[in-house]
Amino acid sequence: MKKSLSFERAIARYIASIWKRNGKNAKSIWMGISIVLLLMVFANSLKARKYSYAQISNTQQAIEKAITAGDYALAQKLYEACKQEACLLLYERVYPLETATKKIDSLENKLKTYPGNLDIYTLLEVIYRQVGKIDLADYYLRQIKQLDPSR
Repeated sequence: MKKSLSFERAIARYIASIWKRNGKNAKSIWMGISIVLLLMVFANSLKARKYSYAQISNTQQAIEKAITAGDYALAQKLYEACKQEACLLLYERVYPLETATKKIDSLENKLKTYPGNLDIYTLLEVIYRQVGKIDLADYYLRQIKQLDPSR
């Protein structure tokens, strides 16, 4: 009667038997497995380092790191707490939707003053696409093509 083996030990024995048949010893297979595991851990640590807040010396750097990580809630909290001039320059990056809304309002007002201006239509199309309002972006793209069919 065969001894009952755990799944891991059974796999290890099977792999060792294959390596022995090919002239390799069982130690080299474990060495290979451990190297692969170390590489996986190293790759994950490099990936996590991108979003790490280690070695940040001021609030501005923390805000920029939060923005690059896509954590706008944290970026907004840090921005509200920061009173430095350098932090105030990051408003457009911390509040991208509010900034885009202000730009859209400004451009639509300019469009009332200068109807048929291709540059204004183009800017509105780009901003609406960035914000994710594809239907409005397509509307302005159609307007651009009506005014200038070569575009």
